[in-house]
This record gives sequence, C-alpha cells and structure tokens, in this order.
Amino acid sequence: MPWPWQPGMVVTAARLEEGRLRRVEQPSDITITSSITPQSTDLVWDVVAGAVYAYWASLSYSATTNSDFRWNWALPSGSGASRGIVGFDPANTSAGVGTGGAVLLRRPAPGTQIVIGGKDASSPPGDFRVALDQGIITIGSVAGVARVQVAQGASHADQTIFRAQSTVVYQRIG
Repeated sequence: MPWPWQPGMVVTAARLEEGRLRRVEQPSDITITSSITPQSTDLVWDVVAGAVYAYWASLSYSATTNSDFRWNWALPSGSGASRGIVGFDPANTSAGVGTGGAVLLRRPAPGTQIVIGGKDASSPPGDFRVALDQGIITIGSVAGVARVQVAQGASHADQTIFRAQSTVVYQRIG
C-alpha cells in the first residue's frame, strides 16, 4: 500500500510505483447506433482486491438530440464508488457549442448509468462535448478490472460517438 506511510516501513521501488499517477486513453472512436447496451472501452486498468483508487475521467463524445450519451463503470463484484459527474443536460436543446447552457451536477449511486445530452440535429454528429467523472473506487474482495462502458442515452438510428481523446487518470491511494 502506497499511503499512508507507517513508522518502520521500508521505502522500496515497488511501494513508490504503486502510488504514482497513471493514465489510460481511448485510442479510437466507438460509434454506437440503436443501442443502450453498455459497450466496453479501452479506458480500463487492473485493480487489486481491497485497494482504493482515486480517478479523474474526461469523456469526449458527440451525439444528437435523439441519441444522447450514456456511461457507467464496470467493477469487480463487491466493489463500490463515490463519484461526482458533470455533463450537458439532455433537456437543454437550445444551447449551442460555446454559448453555455444547463448542465447536470450529480453524485450518483455506485453502478448508476449516467445519461447526458447531445446537441447535434443531424447524424453523424460533429460537435464534441465532454463529460467529467471523478471519485473514489473501493475494490471489494475480488480483483479484476475497472472499465468505463458507453452506450446511447436513448436507442436511436442516429449515431452516438465516444471520442478517441477520452482519458482516465487514476492513482491507488489505499
């Protein structure tokens, strides 16, 4: 465990390595049509049973007013999260890119799928939007992976695109 350091602990390269910030990145777009079924992304990392991680996710997407965008975390059984999110309000159909508008500020329950809005009137959507998700993930007694999953907010033939520049920065803190 990287922190807290206890009297008498030996500083080793392995302990220092455990506590460093890491980043995972989505290397390519994922285009979704007519589906609210969560799809796996490349925003994934191995997690240790009993560990605690802090994370900061920046999720880039494009969606129409018909399709919106949805995401959630897939974690090992028995794990939990305390998180806060910011995203474009799906009910806000009047705001354009760069003109502001209503956003959602939520502290959802662990495992909750979050739906945020798209703005484009045509498909494929061209506007890039961002969702911010940050929090603490506590892994239960089973090791595995932490992974962001994505889908359309509402099943529609219009495209929802999860964009390649999406990232998660994370750190083991316990």
